[in-house]
Amino acid sequence: MRELKVRFISNFPLSIVYGGFEHQCVQTCKALKSLGVDAGLLNWHDAEENSYILHLFAPDPMWARIVEHWGRRGPVIISAIAGTRGFRRKPYLANKVFSYFSQILRRETIFSRTRKLLHKVDKILCLNPLEQDYFVRNYDLTVEKTVVVSHGVDEARYSTPGDIFSEKFGLSNFVLYIGNITQRKNPLLLAECLNQLGLQGVFIGQEMPLEIQYANNFRNLIAVSPNLMWIPGLDYDDPLLNSAFAAARVLCLPSISETQPLSAMEAMAAGTPVILGDFPYAYQSPFENTIKVNPANKEELISAIQNAVEQKPSNLARLSYDYSWDKIAEKLAQVYRDV
Repeated sequence: MRELKVRFISNFPLSIVYGGFEHQCVQTCKALKSLGVDAGLLNWHDAEENSYILHLFAPDPMWARIVEHWGRRGPVIISAIAGTRGFRRKPYLANKVFSYFSQILRRETIFSRTRKLLHKVDKILCLNPLEQDYFVRNYDLTVEKTVVVSHGVDEARYSTPGDIFSEKFGLSNFVLYIGNITQRKNPLLLAECLNQLGLQGVFIGQEMPLEIQYANNFRNLIAVSPNLMWIPGLDYDDPLLNSAFAAARVLCLPSISETQPLSAMEAMAAGTPVILGDFPYAYQSPFENTIKVNPANKEELISAIQNAVEQKPSNLARLSYDYSWDKIAEKLAQVYRDV
């Protein structure tokens, strides 16, 4: 296994942004190291280190120039995390036509640059068949150029009991939200719903610098809601975070856009029911048995939360260990060997 040498670039430098893309990049690197793979973040200034597999996170068109000049240094793999709702013919045709005329004018579009990037890399990792179909059809790729590899879930999410969190905060039977405090993920509406229902809610997540007003609105609502608690952030491997998943009555993530939300998978690993936005990604594995709701409809969200809380404790089968980081890292290592 030590013959494999992999270096990663996340969508943004970790010192600037730390979101889902960056988190998956770091955890992928960590999981591969546990298998004995020489894995690490790319050191841009190490001119001696030039023989390795380059793994890019997110199909950012700015990577096109890097890949174009990469030459014979080694294979390039990209995790094409896109949050797609599936292939749509009208946007596809519009992109193709616009790209065609832009080429005549010798101008590159984001679509054409992304297409060039995806055609140049050796393998494209997709989170599920929906995403795979989108990339194959939207960017005119062969299926063989893609492979489905899910996000991974830490072993501790499967086994940590809920009483660690409950005993520290004196909470049980609460609705849990885990994610950044952003408009896309909809925590403010969830907080309003929990207030209307009179239910306890726990929010774990950080504010985002570009959405200060939204974060302030959320902060102000929490301040006047004794039934709601906000923890601005817990380290990924903090036992309290592991325990929160198991202690919750239900995890609610009413996002208007997602790819394959890790917090939902982690809640399922702990055996906790999950409410997701009613979008195509929520019908992909492993979310087939989650509760789906229109996240823009407050009354529908309230009804879904109320029904989930009033039901008897779920007998929902826990997330398969096939999604544990050990298993996912093995799949990734095989992809690296193949290229």
